[in-house]
Amino acid sequence: MPRPLTPIFLVLSLGTAATLATPPQRAGEASSGQDHVQETVDRCIANQHRDDALLDEFDRLEHDQVRRSGDSDGVEDQHWRIVPVGTGSFRIAITADGKPADPSVYRQQLTMIQNDLELAIQPDDREKQSLAKYQKRQQERYDLITEIGKAYRFTLIDREMKNGRMVDKIQMDPLPSYSPPTRIAELLPHIRGFLWLDESAVQLVRIDAEISSDVYFGGGVIGKVYRGGRFWMDQAEVAPGIWEPVDYAYDFGGRKFLFGFEVHQHIAVSQYRRLGPLEQKLSFIRNELGNAGNNPSGD
Repeated sequence: MPRPLTPIFLVLSLGTAATLATPPQRAGEASSGQDHVQETVDRCIANQHRDDALLDEFDRLEHDQVRRSGDSDGVEDQHWRIVPVGTGSFRIAITADGKPADPSVYRQQLTMIQNDLELAIQPDDREKQSLAKYQKRQQERYDLITEIGKAYRFTLIDREMKNGRMVDKIQMDPLPSYSPPTRIAELLPHIRGFLWLDESAVQLVRIDAEISSDVYFGGGVIGKVYRGGRFWMDQAEVAPGIWEPVDYAYDFGGRKFLFGFEVHQHIAVSQYRRLGPLEQKLSFIRNELGNAGNNPSGD
């Protein structure tokens, strides 16, 4: 459920799942209750698909902190403005207070964004190939999120307040009978965790999950991701009826061929601003350039 889906989307962790007591049930209530939870999750997945499709209409600011194994310089700490351009997103370096890190470079990059948007609207052959690759990645994400609804047993274990809203806390456990249809879906049986769903909006508020067993690639020859890795993500309403990630983190390790690696990354997302589809986005960027657009926060 979430975008980001992945930077390994569900390369996640949550530790041992605590089993909370559920109310006593009479005969027949358990199955009907389980059906209701599954129906709620399916509706949430449908809303997540819609939110994912709309993300490309928003620019936003990101604060990215990452530490990798063998990094002697410690944590990389960077601030970016993210602008979708039709075949991906353009990242512009900014300062911690949302101002251009280098105004002249910032303007040059706005011009590059303008050119990318013009190409996306009237693509040449090379741009069409880039668009096809981007759409393929988007479809893979769509398919993986759809598979989440099929790969797990979802159990309502609590209702609680989060940020003034009532949410359902749902435990997700891999179904032994699940057969992954794609290579990336083979991750799902190795992941367990919790979802928090907003009751009234039927939207994902939070996911917190773990890799519960080692994940092998190419039979372990290509590499593997170790058990115990964690992923969590918080979402919020960034425009009426539209929920997007506002905070997420990855913490996992593994091996690629003979070389071990670790990744610890935390990304905070803020100041979502809806620019609209490509033509409206292009008009916005042109106006920003025309007004010496050096303010990424829109103040």
